[in-house]
Amino acid sequence: MRCMIGRLLALALVCVLAGTASGAELDDATWIARYVAANRAPATAAPARGESLAFGALPGHVGANVRVVLNDGRLRRGRVVRADGGNLRLRVELPSGYAHLDLPASRVRSLSLE
Repeated sequence: MRCMIGRLLALALVCVLAGTASGAELDDATWIARYVAANRAPATAAPARGESLAFGALPGHVGANVRVVLNDGRLRRGRVVRADGGNLRLRVELPSGYAHLDLPASRVRSLSLE
C-alpha cells in the first residue's frame, strides 16, 4: 500500500513538473479563449425552424435536421451529411439504425429546417 502511494505521488510530481517546464505554455482558459476568438464565424441569421430553405444554402447547414418534400409529394426527414452542387446526402433514421439517402436537386420540391 505504501509503495502504491509513493508511486502515485511520484507520478503526480512528474505531471506537475512537466506542465510547468515551459513558461510558454498557456493555461486552459487562456488557450480556449484565444481559440474561440480566432475561430469565431461572423454572425449570420439562421432560418427559423420550418422556414423554407434554398438548395444552394444547404452547404452552410451540414449537421442540421431538414424536411425534404420530393417532386412526387413524398416526404423525407433527415440530417444533412453533405450538400454540394446539385446533390444532397441525408442521414435518415430507420428502426434498425440509419441509412444515407442521396437526392439530386432535380428531385427536390422544397426544403425546410426541422
